Amino acid sequence: MGRTFRTEIAGISHNNINGTSRQEILRKCTVGESLVLQRDYGNTFDEYAIAVLRKTGEQIGFVPRDIAFRHPAMNDIAPHMDQGGEATAKIVGIHGGVCEIEIEIIGSDGEKPYQLKEEVARELRDKAKILERGDPKEAIRLYKKSLVTMLEVDTLIRETHFFKKQIAELGYDLGTWRRASLPIERITALLEKEKNYSECLAEIDNYEKIEDRKGLNQSDLRKMRERKRRVTNILEPNKKTINRSFLAEQIETLQADPDKFHEKYLTDLSYNYSAGLVHPYTTEIKHLGLGVSCKIQEYDKDKLAKKVNDQFKKWDDEWLKNLQQDLAEGINGEGI
Repeated sequence: MGRTFRTEIAGISHNNINGTSRQEILRKCTVGESLVLQRDYGNTFDEYAIAVLRKTGEQIGFVPRDIAFRHPAMNDIAPHMDQGGEATAKIVGIHGGVCEIEIEIIGSDGEKPYQLKEEVARELRDKAKILERGDPKEAIRLYKKSLVTMLEVDTLIRETHFFKKQIAELGYDLGTWRRASLPIERITALLEKEKNYSECLAEIDNYEKIEDRKGLNQSDLRKMRERKRRVTNILEPNKKTINRSFLAEQIETLQADPDKFHEKYLTDLSYNYSAGLVHPYTTEIKHLGLGVSCKIQEYDKDKLAKKVNDQFKKWDDEWLKNLQQDLAEGINGEGI
């Protein structure tokens, strides 16, 4: 059950673009009738317009502008819908050519479908963690189910109008992604412990093909790298897994032009007019080599730029050590 509130439909005295009278359509409506709320993205007068339709497709008006956007109790219905949220309506009163409706924001506290799905993924992950010692096979199954659900969260976010609008206007997204990391480290750790090396390596290989925009923390990444090396040596002890020339080229490029390993997101300034306070500049950055990301906030733009550069320098040093370690082990493994 979501939150509900009531309002009168706006524009109900006007005609529709096709010439039909909204008042005549209203005369066919009944109290208790379910209506459809639909974002009107082509509206040239109001970018937050939400059309109110009968299930027949006949429009009887709009959600009032101050309700569709900047409604303090509902956290903005239009942005809620743009981010994949759902809202429904029904008629609760018709009098004197005026129609009162009750709007329900679907989801606890107006949560979006991807937020609700992420909560399911977190619950699966937490159950798996409890079962790691007593029932590792079931823990692996739940962790895998959690991982799949988290990837579905990313898909839901990509399908929202909010995300597509950012891509169209900016060329990239602002980092609206799930908060939880994929439980791939725990999956592979348990598989290795169960001596299921083939499946362990397959899971690592599959993860490396995933566009994981959230990324793993450095500790988990290090464990995964070491695990892949161990498992590969067990399964194929004579296989050469290190390409020395490729690693040498990577090291040289990282030292000469580290920007090739960086993917920077927008630094955005927002202003809260009601409170009269300037929000901090925010930037979300990701290191392509390590696959890690973080969000940085700062009230001074120059200080923010310095913090970003310092973070990248720290990440580059870590990545360079990893590449040099791989190169050294590759050379030793080949007896040179």
